[in-house]
Amino acid sequence: MRSLILFSLLGILLQLPVFGEESGKKVRQTPEPTPPALPSNHPLANSDSTDTLATKGLPGAERELSTVLTGEDLRRYAVRGIDPYAALQPGVIRQDGDNYILGSDFYETGYYLEGTYLTNITSGRNGIYVIPEALETLTIGGLPFDAGFSGATGGAIRARLKTGGEKLQAAVFHRSDDFAGEGKQFLGTYAYGDRATAATLGGPLLSPRIRFFLAGEYHPTRDRAMRFVQGFTMNNLIDGNPENPKVLSGNPDTIDVLTYPEGNTPQNGQDRYSLNANITLNTAPVSARLDFAYWKNRDELNDTPLINSLNERKAFNDLQTIFLSAAADYQVAANQNIGVKFSLFDSFLEREDDFFGGNYRLWYDSTANAEKGIQFRSLWRPDYDYLLSGFPFQRNGTPYENLYFKSKLNFWEISGAYSLTLQGAHHLQVGAYHRKYQRRFFSIRPSVMFLTGRDKNPQNVNPILWNSFGNVIAAGYDIYGNEIAGSGLDSPTEPQNTAFYARDEFRWKQVSLALGFRYESLETDHWRLKDPANVLIDPQTGEILPENFEKTPGVSRLLPRLKFTVYPLSAMSLHIGYGSFLQFNRSYYPETFSFSTTGAVSFPSDVIRSNQVEIGLNAHIRDIADLGVQYNQKNTRGSNTTFNSFTGADGVDALDFHIVSFQVNSKRVKDFLASVHYTFTDADERFAGYLQKHRGALAVDYYYDRPQKQSFWEGSGAGLVYSFNSGHPYPYLPTGYFGSGTAYSAGVVAYTNPFLLASTGGNYDTTPWNQRVDLKVYKRFPLGRALALNIGLNVINLFNRKNVMNVYYSTGNAEYDGFFNNTSSPPWNAYVAAYGENFIKLYENINLKNGEAYRDVLGKELWGTPRQILLEVGLNFR
Repeated sequence: MRSLILFSLLGILLQLPVFGEESGKKVRQTPEPTPPALPSNHPLANSDSTDTLATKGLPGAERELSTVLTGEDLRRYAVRGIDPYAALQPGVIRQDGDNYILGSDFYETGYYLEGTYLTNITSGRNGIYVIPEALETLTIGGLPFDAGFSGATGGAIRARLKTGGEKLQAAVFHRSDDFAGEGKQFLGTYAYGDRATAATLGGPLLSPRIRFFLAGEYHPTRDRAMRFVQGFTMNNLIDGNPENPKVLSGNPDTIDVLTYPEGNTPQNGQDRYSLNANITLNTAPVSARLDFAYWKNRDELNDTPLINSLNERKAFNDLQTIFLSAAADYQVAANQNIGVKFSLFDSFLEREDDFFGGNYRLWYDSTANAEKGIQFRSLWRPDYDYLLSGFPFQRNGTPYENLYFKSKLNFWEISGAYSLTLQGAHHLQVGAYHRKYQRRFFSIRPSVMFLTGRDKNPQNVNPILWNSFGNVIAAGYDIYGNEIAGSGLDSPTEPQNTAFYARDEFRWKQVSLALGFRYESLETDHWRLKDPANVLIDPQTGEILPENFEKTPGVSRLLPRLKFTVYPLSAMSLHIGYGSFLQFNRSYYPETFSFSTTGAVSFPSDVIRSNQVEIGLNAHIRDIADLGVQYNQKNTRGSNTTFNSFTGADGVDALDFHIVSFQVNSKRVKDFLASVHYTFTDADERFAGYLQKHRGALAVDYYYDRPQKQSFWEGSGAGLVYSFNSGHPYPYLPTGYFGSGTAYSAGVVAYTNPFLLASTGGNYDTTPWNQRVDLKVYKRFPLGRALALNIGLNVINLFNRKNVMNVYYSTGNAEYDGFFNNTSSPPWNAYVAAYGENFIKLYENINLKNGEAYRDVLGKELWGTPRQILLEVGLNFR
């Protein structure tokens, strides 16, 4: 039925007289099968194949599948960054901080830089940061039906860096909202200390044939959470922790004043340093390119800022990532090319403490803490937390969280390709590719150091006790966090990907056919139980014996890729594509089994597989607009880690998606430019909790460009983006289901009960619709022939709309959890009787007005971000 409707629509569009008309006469032209010449400053420009840069002479047919944004396009947005840009494009769902393209889960999205797949296979998210001012193009959308493409099974976000031009060019850029302090307002809007400074430099290097480009950024943010926050003040709160001897003796501590700031979230800062660079060489018949990216990021951690508001001790996640790629292309003849490419990637993430960094052995050491002015109650235990009217509050100096971890991921890859053009009609290519990862992971509860006593030497503790009390997870590290090698159960995991492919694109008159095959082999290097129903346990230690395990066999597939395109008119193309794709599944913790592991271990799918069909129409309507209509159908298997919120289980092995997208992009007419797009996505919502069936955006841009009039308004403009989406599904639970958690979390803890979720029978409802308006106003001031000043004002969420991102399962809204003031609930009545009026006030301020327990238990926000006003200033030298 969906296909019939789509083809009927295409048939109607074909009858419209606007396509290919000129002076009332229909014009029919044969499309030129040869692609446009590559820009001189992109000697290795290609169709974003992930395997090699040797693709000269191959038409970039897959460009029809995605939205291609240039650097000029990106500058018209009020938002800044690859993920915010992507969220405004057709076919992209933005939910809970992640991008879902064409219905696929977020970790099925591939992030690419200069054709190299850089999705972090541990987290499933972007592995590198690209400075927005360094972007030449950003391509967002579906996967190319190109045998040279690999890495992702859902969608792709492909970034290309600028390169140096013929002359030296430089730019400096600063953007900030930091016009008010914490809890203060500027123009009726809170500030978040969001300050980005970037600089770019590019041009020839020693010779016109050698060019360089360099971009750097420093971006600190005081409050990266950017939440709707309602501050409050309460007085004379008495500690009631029954474990504290002072409470039991009738001499409890009293908090005279408990204050939380309005509009801001404390201890949620971020510092980001980044560098993007490249050098290109074009000395025919040889071209070469070197790309480099560096990213250092420090995030302050405080997911529960209200109940941590009395604790000034901080924790951080520190990330450092380096990427390096070198490519060379040799033109054997006018119709032949050979290309090779080599890439390196290294990433290290570590949890650090405010006082002792990554030395977890000191986090709970009373002697070391005393030197920082923090007094513990015993050798290895911090002072008792407060219990204020039923709510737990950390004391000042308590470690933020009893968790230390470090994660290391690196890979190297090499690829090569041979391209041949025959008689101007066939574009042939064969290629090979190999990538090898190494993953290490270690996590531990630092409080396990209490087992060492005054000796403080973990080596003297029984390893079984150390693992058990420390909840140790280790791969590539020993149980103390030291790197190890070898090939045993605790060794680093080393997934590998090997591929060979061949493809041919043939064009004849109004027809184009691209056909290819890719042989893909994935070695996951996972361990699995030989017989999960019959596990051998050491009776003396309780350890799982190593003979229980075996390596998971690799997965190999022959993946066909096909795209057929017809050009019925000079300004129209119809295409149908089919492709099979394969990728590694993500896993937060590498699959490893310590000999001492006795707890439950998850078994994620080894690989994700998808089959996709696409039917599309692209048309140019005179000099007015470009039109695109597209239908996608995809089947995904093995992606089963996000679908458990409705069933309490691991989800389903297969899921079907149907997506229809429509977009119109106008040409600039009388200084105005406009675009509109809409996407409908259909799937079984019980197993895709992120799904937004309806999503779209309308953008209007005005730019005054009439230099001959020498008007003050020359170089000024304004852009407005209106975006909207329907809600996403959530499991419906009748009111009255409240868990046995603390008074603080009783209203939401039941949402994590798999048996309760399974009992709903898959019943679900959807959250409310969202909408947002962003505004950008800008002006260019020439300061001579080669220098210009740019000033802009960006307003994100112009009307400060409090969009609902998630809801309480029992009530279907974000304002009320069904537990507060529910006098028919015995737990509520018991808490009120025990803690009195202050409990009611704290529950309302902490949970209902600020969503703390929801965020703490489910890891999600109830509301979107409030209005943000940012001023930007830039200097351009050309």
